[in-house]
Amino acid sequence: MLQSFSDGIKNSKWLAYGIIGLIIIPFAFFGISSYLSGDGSSYVALVNGAEISSQALDREYAEQKNRLQKAFGGKLPAGMGDGGFLKKQALEALINRELLRQAADEEGYRIGDDLLAKQIRSEKVFQKEGRFDSTTYEAQLRSIGYSSAQFEASVRRAAALDQIRQGLVDSAFVLPSEQEQIELLKQQQREVASIALPLANYRQEAMVSAAEIEEYFKNNQARYQYPEKLKLEYLELDAEVLLPEVEIEPEELQALYAERKASLTNTEERVAAHILLKLSADASDEQIEKRQQEMLDIKRRLADGEGFAELAKVLSEDPGSAKQGGDLGSVAKGMMVKPFEEALFALQAGEISEPVQSQFGLHLIQLKEIKAKTIKPFAEVSAELEVELRHKKVEESLFYDRSELLGNESYENVDSLSPAAEATGLKVQVSDWIERGSVKGVAQYPQVRQAAFSEEVLQEGRNSAVLELADNHQLVIRLKEHQSARVKPLAEVSDEIKTVLLDRKARLAQQEAANTLLTALKAGDSVQALVDAAKLNYNEATWVGRNETAQEPALLKQLFKMAKPAAGKRNFDLVRLPSGDQAVLILSGVKVANKKADGDKSKTAPANSDRLAQSRGLAEYSAWLEVLKSKAEIVRRADL
Repeated sequence: MLQSFSDGIKNSKWLAYGIIGLIIIPFAFFGISSYLSGDGSSYVALVNGAEISSQALDREYAEQKNRLQKAFGGKLPAGMGDGGFLKKQALEALINRELLRQAADEEGYRIGDDLLAKQIRSEKVFQKEGRFDSTTYEAQLRSIGYSSAQFEASVRRAAALDQIRQGLVDSAFVLPSEQEQIELLKQQQREVASIALPLANYRQEAMVSAAEIEEYFKNNQARYQYPEKLKLEYLELDAEVLLPEVEIEPEELQALYAERKASLTNTEERVAAHILLKLSADASDEQIEKRQQEMLDIKRRLADGEGFAELAKVLSEDPGSAKQGGDLGSVAKGMMVKPFEEALFALQAGEISEPVQSQFGLHLIQLKEIKAKTIKPFAEVSAELEVELRHKKVEESLFYDRSELLGNESYENVDSLSPAAEATGLKVQVSDWIERGSVKGVAQYPQVRQAAFSEEVLQEGRNSAVLELADNHQLVIRLKEHQSARVKPLAEVSDEIKTVLLDRKARLAQQEAANTLLTALKAGDSVQALVDAAKLNYNEATWVGRNETAQEPALLKQLFKMAKPAAGKRNFDLVRLPSGDQAVLILSGVKVANKKADGDKSKTAPANSDRLAQSRGLAEYSAWLEVLKSKAEIVRRADL
């Protein structure tokens, strides 16, 4: 099991949010926020009897809204993130994940200990100087209130869900005939003209009255509210803060030094170099004798005054050390094969061995230096030992005693933190304003956010229970100030509402004009006459391919969805562009690429085939998920 892995990653503190990147980036298709949710006092949905809590929905909604805010440069367009659609979307995501979790459990999908450890160790967010660092790992988890066991369980679950998806995606395939047809379609060209209907033209003509603004505000006040928020008083008990209170006697340090001597001792090491002549495992006696003679000739050359390093560079057959003159660096016992080690540790500094045979061949070993066994002096390690002793004393007694006082006093005096502060010596601190989705300051801890808006703290005004944020880190909170959600003044949001209404009227007028134009074109009216009458911009017909960079991607996508026109005829369609503009497309011709000869197949076909197979696999996965939903018993709360 991974218990030993978990036990080795304790005692540290660092920054807070890398943990979220680890979970979202590799498993973004699923997410695991529903798995991490705490038990709620109510549920928002039942999936085959399994509850999805309101806390899980709040958390998922906040995460989705935060991602959208980042995508739109920090601020959502009016109305996009205000409950409604986005909250329903968050609920459906949680339902899908619960269905996947149940399917993974039923089918026995698992991730083994070795793979789990490898996956966690490979994440850069847990690394320091390119290597996994247990201190960083544990600090990241503590910063959001996780134990290593909780986190490892969540990664197991996310990996099991990923196995399901990959199993479907990787099993998909594409037939050669399908690939050939795709290649032909990719090369297709279409002749298209277009008539532009810029949204800005209709926005200039739109008018909004004060009465309309007031009516819209009256009917949509939920969209224009200051969110509910509160301030907290809290006492924070952290083992790190207690360290200076511990007294350390010199005798204790000396005793710990004596206890640690084995780990503070450097074993004897020998700085060595060698020249290697290789021998195969099945070398004959004649071959061995020949190589031994070659090695003796090398030793005679050394005796005649030639340098060991110079000869090693030319004659040694060890590719790893020959360029360094045969240098092997410092060697301790247990690092080399037995024959090599025995010969090396029998030499005196400066001596060269007789030829030594190992499974690698024949060695000529030079002992360059002996590094004697040493013990780090007390003065060098005393500061480190003192820190270790302080942590031990805090964790074994001082923190426990303060924690008992904190819990007892805050429970017995539920209407104030002052008695607990006086008993523990802690200072009553005050948070910034906290909203339900806040993740800054003390609100970065999920336990704090959940407790802050609980009935006990928010409605009854009582001290919270002791909140365990991480090992040797606790908090008790109480409500200091609360502001309910309230409607903003009309004057403050009037310009925002006016923009919404102007945009709405402009889009309606634009859509009406586009529909009228499309109807007239389909009836056979003259394109030029319609363009001149409405004073619109007409783009002359031109041939375009699927990857035409000069055209809007949305326009190309709609164009290649249109049916091929009959000979001498034209087809018409509308497309709305990301900018809000619309265009009428006039398709007048389609060119079909010639089929390539067998000897002229595209070199990109295998890659394209792989991409198509992956796309097909994702479609099959989505269809499979829909089948799961159709068979599941899902109960959604009626007011969502």
